[in-house]
Formats: sequence, C-alpha cells, structure tokens
Amino acid sequence: SRPAAGYGRARFRAGVDIGFLIREHGLLRECILEVAEQTSATIGAEEERRLVACIFAGLAEAAMEHARCSEAEVRRRATQQMAYIAHELRNPLSSAGLAVTSLESQGLLPVHRFVRVLARSLMRMTDLLDKSLRFASLGAGEIERQPVEFGQLLSDSIAAVVEAENKGVHVEMPNRKCPGVIGDRQLIEMALVNLVRNAVKYTPSGGTIRLACFEADGAVHVDVADQCGGIPADKIDKMFLPFCQLEKGRGGFGLCLPVAKQAAEAHGGTLQVRSLPGHGCVFTFSIPCAAI
Repeated sequence: SRPAAGYGRARFRAGVDIGFLIREHGLLRECILEVAEQTSATIGAEEERRLVACIFAGLAEAAMEHARCSEAEVRRRATQQMAYIAHELRNPLSSAGLAVTSLESQGLLPVHRFVRVLARSLMRMTDLLDKSLRFASLGAGEIERQPVEFGQLLSDSIAAVVEAENKGVHVEMPNRKCPGVIGDRQLIEMALVNLVRNAVKYTPSGGTIRLACFEADGAVHVDVADQCGGIPADKIDKMFLPFCQLEKGRGGFGLCLPVAKQAAEAHGGTLQVRSLPGHGCVFTFSIPCAAI
C-alpha cells in the first residue's frame, strides 16, 4: 500500500492524469506476462489471479492518493485566490475606516447615529476580511497557538451575531465557567459565530437558542441547540457540504457549517450534529484540551 500510494503521489507531481495512471497498471500486467513468456516461465491460473488482485489493489491505493493530491491542489488554489481578494479589499476598507476616525477626531463629522453606524460597519467589514485571511491561512495549514478561554469567546460570538436581536431570537449562555484550550482564537471564534448565526437563521422569531460548554473525555465541547424543527437523517451529511442549502430561499451561501467543521478539524477536533425531530438540532463543536 505504501509504495503504491507513493507512486500515485509521484505521478500526480509529474503531471500524469488519473486515466493514464490506470492504463499504466494495465501495462504492468502485460509486461509481467510478456517477461514470463520470454523466459518460458509458467504462470498458472491461480498465480495470474493473484497477480491481477495485487495490481488492482495497488491501483486503488495509487488512484486514491492521486485524487487526494488533486483535491488538495484545488483547495490550495481556491484558498490562495480567496486570500488575494480579501487582502485587496482590506486595504481600501482600512483606509476608509482611518479616514472616518480622523474626521471624527477633528470634529469634521456631525455627531449622528448614521456616522456611528458607518464607523462600526467599516470596522466590522475589516474584521470579516481579517477572518477570511485567517481562514485562508487555515487552508495553508497555518495555525496560531495561544490560550483560549471559551467563556469570553462565547460572549463575543453571541455579540457578533446581531441577527439574533433583529429577529427576536433569545440566546441563552451557560452559567458555569467554561474550560479553555491552546489553539487559534480567531478560527475558534469564527466557528462559534458561524454556528450561532446558523442557529439564528433556522430558529423562528421568538425562539430560543441554548449554548452549553463543558469538558469531557479530554476535550472541550460547545453545544449550540436551535429550534429548527429537526433535520431528516438523509440530509445530515449534506449539511456540511460547501454551498449546500437544504432549504431554498433562506439566503446565504451555505458556508457556516463547513467553515465551523474545518476549524474544528484543524485543531484535531470534530463538529457533529444530532437531530431532535419536532424540536431542533444540537451542534457539538469539540476540540481536545491540548488542541495544539
């Protein structure tokens, strides 16, 4: 298996497509049989069966590794492109934010709520682009290491989801002290914000979202329980696919859950969901206590 996977990786790096990789394994069988014929070696039916089985096993390993490398390359290019776009957008936004701050400090802008909305919006957009760049660095395998305490992080995540107040959805915070981990604070916060935002999106107006934070089995777990009514079992796996919308007309791009899942897995953790039919879903974001 190991040499076969290495061969698939080497052929990908050499620019060989997977179709040619498959044909190469067919040629391998022909070459072995030809050498046997030239040397007058007798190959019985059982030996040839084993030969074919071995070649197909090697082909499977090589093809899977080739496909994995191909997918990784597509993700790398997409991540790089996203980073370029976020970086180029961030520069003019930062300039606009500095201009507003400077005009305010000089008294050249009226004291008006619209001016405050403008300043906050510019800061929020800059923060979103910063998080996009952090997400791009996640795709490149770059993870920061710092102590992360989940209590404050959950408070910040809830505050960032202004849609809850606008929609009239109540968010309940855990009362007990939340444990912490060593990890990438921005990525974890991004994941939690997306989980809360997803819960708000599918919880009806006047509903309640409940958060719980606890430590178990060497990991820190955050439960985000919504009141979406539950999800059919055959749709659960699709929830974590990028750009997948289970319900049309909801808006958004279907990235909240994939982003949260990738952030969890980058820390060696998981994002799981259990459906409570007729009530809602509970998403559990888990990271090992010694995450990094």
